[in-house]
Amino acid sequence: SPAADEQPKGKHGARELFQIALGRPFRFLITEAIIVFGALFNGYLYGLSFLFNTAFSIVFGPKGHNFQISQVGLAFLGICFGISVGPVTNLYQERFYQREVQGRHGLNVPEARVQLGQIAAVAHPVSLFWFAWTTYKSVHWIVPILASALWGWSFYTLILMTYMYTEDSYGVYSASALAGLGLIRNIAGAGFPLFGTQMYSRLGTQWATSLLAFLAILLVPIPFTLSKLGPDLRRRSPWASRHITQETEENPSDDDSAGTGNLA
Repeated sequence: SPAADEQPKGKHGARELFQIALGRPFRFLITEAIIVFGALFNGYLYGLSFLFNTAFSIVFGPKGHNFQISQVGLAFLGICFGISVGPVTNLYQERFYQREVQGRHGLNVPEARVQLGQIAAVAHPVSLFWFAWTTYKSVHWIVPILASALWGWSFYTLILMTYMYTEDSYGVYSASALAGLGLIRNIAGAGFPLFGTQMYSRLGTQWATSLLAFLAILLVPIPFTLSKLGPDLRRRSPWASRHITQETEENPSDDDSAGTGNLA
């Protein structure tokens, strides 16, 4: 529990500190719904980013649009462009967040971090379906690259949403929470390429990518769930709830029942 981890300075031995530092991220992954949601998005998105090395080689390489190796590399500029647009659109999300914080008398509102993520969660499977069914040789190569640009924007927006929501929710425990996300992210990034070639060879480009899109649909409800049920999930967490309690004590005028508005 948090209380057991927060003994006065000097009370923890090196071995205990080591156990806490290594053990807490795993505890978060097992017991914290917010971390599980974030890990699902982080793992899947990073896994896809590595899996695209296989997909792009098939779609744009000798078996597809017959690009040279350097040209296949340039095809990734679509994803790069989408990721680069992400910080620009996030300015609107940040403005929304700051307005919500001001409305709560300066208190933190993690649920105000997910509005743009809701759009990105829907755009994510759309971009994959778009990419999947425009990979035919008869379709101009720019079309699937445009689809990858939308995926890149979704990638950036969703990753940023999970990081910011996690950090705002767990406060001083966010390092452990983010470490749990990072563990799943790295495992997925290493694991997805191991089956990418076989999957695309057996299912074909269109259905292999469509399978990925169908799995992405399962993740769509996450930001909507955080927006609606996030406060309850944080109150039930022994770590995140302490952060809520500290904020309330510092500013007792806050109305815990205040909701979030619409993104503008």
